[in-house]
Amino acid sequence: MKNKLTLLSVFVCAAIICAVFAPGGSAFAAKQAEYRLPVFETSDTHGYLADVSEEPYQYRLAYISDKVRDARSAGGRYRSETALLLDGGDIYQGNNMSNLLEGQSLSAAYDLMDYDAVALGNHEFDWGIEATVDADGTMPDYNFDGKAHENAIPVVMSNLLQNGKRVSFTKEYVIIEKTAIGADGAEIPVKIAVIGFAENYASSIMQKKFAGLGYSISVDYEAANELAQRLEKEGECDATILLCHAAADETAKGLGNGSAIDLVLGGHTHNSLKGTTDSGLTYMQPASYGRAYSYAELIFTKDSAGKAVFEKIGAAKVVSTTDDVSRLANTPENAGELDSEVTALTDRVIDAISDILEEKMGYINVSAVKNEYIEGSGGKSSTAGNWMASLTARMVDAEVGLQNNGGIRVEFPLKKGEDRRYITAGDVYSMFPFENTIRLFRLTYEEFLQLMEYSVKNDDDGLLLRMSGIDVYYSDSKVNAIEKDGTAIYANGVWKKGWDKKTVTVACNDYIATSEKTIGGMKNPLVEWSGTDRLIASEEIIDVEGAFEILKAEAEENDGLLSIDTKAHFINAGYTGSVTDGETAASGEAGEQSEFSKILMWAAIIVMFAGSAYMVLKRRK
Repeated sequence: MKNKLTLLSVFVCAAIICAVFAPGGSAFAAKQAEYRLPVFETSDTHGYLADVSEEPYQYRLAYISDKVRDARSAGGRYRSETALLLDGGDIYQGNNMSNLLEGQSLSAAYDLMDYDAVALGNHEFDWGIEATVDADGTMPDYNFDGKAHENAIPVVMSNLLQNGKRVSFTKEYVIIEKTAIGADGAEIPVKIAVIGFAENYASSIMQKKFAGLGYSISVDYEAANELAQRLEKEGECDATILLCHAAADETAKGLGNGSAIDLVLGGHTHNSLKGTTDSGLTYMQPASYGRAYSYAELIFTKDSAGKAVFEKIGAAKVVSTTDDVSRLANTPENAGELDSEVTALTDRVIDAISDILEEKMGYINVSAVKNEYIEGSGGKSSTAGNWMASLTARMVDAEVGLQNNGGIRVEFPLKKGEDRRYITAGDVYSMFPFENTIRLFRLTYEEFLQLMEYSVKNDDDGLLLRMSGIDVYYSDSKVNAIEKDGTAIYANGVWKKGWDKKTVTVACNDYIATSEKTIGGMKNPLVEWSGTDRLIASEEIIDVEGAFEILKAEAEENDGLLSIDTKAHFINAGYTGSVTDGETAASGEAGEQSEFSKILMWAAIIVMFAGSAYMVLKRRK
């Protein structure tokens, strides 16, 4: 018995030894070495090479570049192939440091930072797509410091069509060769496929620069999955990233279970996101304007032939750059926090535009803010919105001005203890960064009511949420009253006599007028009206130029004071008043009341007729 037990023990030990040392063994197998490739993503930079809205300036891209450079210099020598740097789109438009130099400063910065690929954002169409993407599918070449430079960074987007065919000026995907590094310094070559993708952002682009030119977007998640599967199956890549100008979480969910894509990097919504779908797909995106960057690691092992095998995503996080703005200032103390080359580039850009930035237009004595809503407006009136809507109206002498909330990109709050804030020319460029043209409509008030019904639909993505020049009472997505100069011209379904046919002039930018957004089941009526004689002026005034003219004249007339309307013009409340000499019934409830009145009238006539007939018959008897 003892000999049998001894023999059994020998077999057990031998089995354990075999399990430990067998290739790909069991739970006892030796852990395979891991090789890591860092991945960085920025998105929706919108020209924010730095934030120069107040001192000290925040050198945001120089800070991010420093962190990427650290990862690429892990072995003591800078090697761009040891980390992947990507961008989710909307690179150029929105900040003076880019706008005043036609985007060339951002093209130079991205080239200097060795980006590997960028996605195509909707705002890449603002200046015309040829201004932000070269015909060969790369970022635009640029002139800087008196020299011409070629920019070879690829622009990826697989689902952009023109007249039903995929465009030729973006790349469907790129294969990027990199080097993943192990903890012991050992290296392995890896190939990463970066596929470009976007949500259907057509409604976020001026019609004449997108749909009007035949562009469209096919949101086909299955096609993206099939492309990734083919690339991996054919051995073209070791891992696949979907780089998209779209919300990362929604895109990852849209890809479904079993996707061959290993990581989703998104943007467009301007907020930071990080998570994993139920099927295990990791997604991330950073906040806009260089306020954050996404970071993750692609982790590989080797197979028996020494080839890279993707294993998992590690260290996924979104890193804020502005949680401590003191480290973003260009000071000697921050020399180790800012990339010296990108800092020097930023300084040259600031010098080039400083005279324009610092010219004082006048001053405000109340804060112009975007998301601190005026009391009683239900989140539909703000001082910044009122100011921009008023300026829009004044540019074309309109009675009513409209402004979309998404077009408000800056705020000008008064600092504590201060009673004024000076507005510079640079601030005005920041207020109107998109160079939209102003459209002027002449509508009947009946049509204006229709426009307001569209405006007050309960949707955070509404177009006409900021207004000046008239007051609209609303509740439950319904307009209750319209007041002009404090007098009701429409209330609870009834018009002041004749006012439904009177006209009002309404001004807005061409993005608002041509955006085919359906909200609450209702289409933007301005799109249809733009093709009629209701549109009485367009394409004549560029918003930023018109704003300069208005503000200069106002400052001269008022000793520098620039007025800001602080009243809510959308009023979230029922209306208890009524119109005087009301006559015309509107649609809906008022129409129903009118029909009911007709019924009562005919009933009264019938009763009177029956009564008269009865009296006649009675006398005859």
